[in-house]
Amino acid sequence: MEKSESRVGYDSKEEEIVKDSNFHFDGLAICVKGKSSWIDVIEEHTVNSELGQSENTANRVDILLVDEQPQWLNSFDEDHVEIFRNGDLMQGRVRDKYFTKHKDGYGYYCTPSDRGTKFVVWGNRADLGAVSIIKTEVLKHYQRKYDNFIVMHGGSVVDKRDSSSIVITGVDYKHPRGNATGKTTALMSLALHQGTTYKYLSNDEVVLIADNGDLDLRTLPSPIPVREGTFQQIERNGVTLKADQWVDIDKTTGEKTQYISPASIKSVGFETESRSNSVKYWIFCNLSPSEESISVSSPEREEARRLFMKSIYFKRMNQSCDKKFLGDYYSNHSDLLDSEKTADVFFELLEKNGVRFVVLSGGLNMNNIYNTIESLS
Repeated sequence: MEKSESRVGYDSKEEEIVKDSNFHFDGLAICVKGKSSWIDVIEEHTVNSELGQSENTANRVDILLVDEQPQWLNSFDEDHVEIFRNGDLMQGRVRDKYFTKHKDGYGYYCTPSDRGTKFVVWGNRADLGAVSIIKTEVLKHYQRKYDNFIVMHGGSVVDKRDSSSIVITGVDYKHPRGNATGKTTALMSLALHQGTTYKYLSNDEVVLIADNGDLDLRTLPSPIPVREGTFQQIERNGVTLKADQWVDIDKTTGEKTQYISPASIKSVGFETESRSNSVKYWIFCNLSPSEESISVSSPEREEARRLFMKSIYFKRMNQSCDKKFLGDYYSNHSDLLDSEKTADVFFELLEKNGVRFVVLSGGLNMNNIYNTIESLS
């Protein structure tokens, strides 16, 4: 990941703010301007290839973080603009500007042009808005660049012994905690275990790219939400993580949730990675708070394929097809990729490469999870 400093040359008073931070994602240049507690998420955890400023300005995204919502959004007439509402957000278009207002305390608008795409983000969580925009623009870039790419709802670590990765996604069985199947707890079990042989790669999204028959795993810059129960286990194991001051309540479990970053993991002596080109285990998590022992089972091929298909992150795939620069976009698009057909390409490629698919069941004891996964070898 290459970082540099420059000026963008905006022409509005609201953009007269501090220096830029430039980041490069596989040929896509992103410039973030303004103070953000999550800049280190981007800085410490980006995809590194084909570094350097793109000569094509269409491959440039400028993001400005400001304090206040723009005045024109305080008085627009909803009867004369396009509006889309979801439980979490409101989106619309006013003249040439597309805007999003999110319940989590941020909003942004976009003005696409021949110079690239420019976003202005405001609110007390403007930094989260910036991360969301970056995810969308990186995914759109991948969709344009690669014939086969897909986003899976899960996380991954890289084994330092052989540079292969372990991917962890959830199951779609009737689970007592909804989609809280223990993915993050399992990942933290591997990444933050004393003496671990694993490096953290990603938490909520695994990007798979097939390029000329080769497999590439990548991550997206993202805060890592850790529920209270997992935090307590991490601390009992002697690891004290620096968490963001922002605290959420998890909708599924009702637990307090705090955010850490890859920089937090590195600051306490553990390692992170931004990509991998091989997978040895694909683990479907079926964990819940209990004292149950951990068990491992190997699903039949069709069951493994079904669970794999259920792990497609359709929200992120929708964002990769977003033509309206709306960022967090929850509805389907008419030109959405045939995700299941694409997923079959990756399932067969993983099979060809000898990946072992397993279901991990039992209680959320981090030491037991680590020891069980280690025993797979």
